[in-house]
Amino acid sequence: MLNIIKYDWLRRWKFFVGGLVVFLLFNIDLVYRIINKNNPNIISALFVAVLFTMVLALFFDHIGRMYKCLFKSEGLLLFSLPVNGYRFLGSKMLAVICECLAVAFFVGSILYIDYQILRLCTPIPIPDITLAEIPFEYFIQGLRMLVVMILCYIGFLLTVNLSMVLVKSLFASNKYGIVLSFIFFLIITKAFSMLGNGFFQITDYPLQPTITIIGSVELVMGAFIAIIFIITGYLLDRRINL
Repeated sequence: MLNIIKYDWLRRWKFFVGGLVVFLLFNIDLVYRIINKNNPNIISALFVAVLFTMVLALFFDHIGRMYKCLFKSEGLLLFSLPVNGYRFLGSKMLAVICECLAVAFFVGSILYIDYQILRLCTPIPIPDITLAEIPFEYFIQGLRMLVVMILCYIGFLLTVNLSMVLVKSLFASNKYGIVLSFIFFLIITKAFSMLGNGFFQITDYPLQPTITIIGSVELVMGAFIAIIFIITGYLLDRRINL
């Protein structure tokens, strides 16, 4: 598993470094303009455009990793390794999780540094709030929000991966792989949304909409992810047509 993760990162380290550099430049430009009360210009717009493009590129790269393994020639090498489908899929998802956590930690650290700089350098009074003064409940809620966001993203990627694996398992031809994968994705999404209605009961009252959740969101998302992971790993291990 570690070798597969290392292989994924070694192929993309320049892309990650480039994204961090662009984000830092954008952040420096933004903080400088806030301190000096300057309006954004074409350079600021360029930073935003490049940063947005790199975020989209990373998103499509996460989707394309399994696609390249299934529908491109590099899959012949990867699937020849003595690694079963569950380990193979787990390594791909673990790499994505580590990347998401690293990006979240990096962005959070930069935002905290920005707060300290703006507090000291701007004439506008900004309260000095230390981490120790923030209520513990806020940390818990923020952590839960981060966990739910990552679980939703992993669930989405696993659903896309399952769609592609189903196409590769049921059809030998790769001619319409993308179209069939999209169709399977819609079917799987619809099926899980129908199952989700059994866990989420929404009742609307005048001026007071309430949502009752049977079990926490994290547990429900974790259960869906586990189901998709088991099915996808089994198909990768037993039913894949290379």
